[in-house]
Amino acid sequence: MSVRLAWASLPPTALDSFKESLAPQFCNKAFSDYKVSVRFEGPVALATETYRYRIEPKNGAVAERIGVATSVLTRVGSSWKIISMHSSARRPKGS
Repeated sequence: MSVRLAWASLPPTALDSFKESLAPQFCNKAFSDYKVSVRFEGPVALATETYRYRIEPKNGAVAERIGVATSVLTRVGSSWKIISMHSSARRPKGS
């Protein structure tokens, strides 16, 4: 079974909106160390994600963060839909 979360879960219109409005403000962005864990409970799935990211804006300070996210998904037909998601990020230790 394939489960894709985070940016891959955004509807095309939301992702297009991001690309058009925010993406041009950055000169570089990189995501790494992506890990996901999914637990299935009947028609519901609980997912946790961890990842690192580095964003370099065209103007301003570089942001390096460790991110975490928790998602609740429900099965709709043959696919899974996110019904609730929370994410947060913090600076890596020592930075």
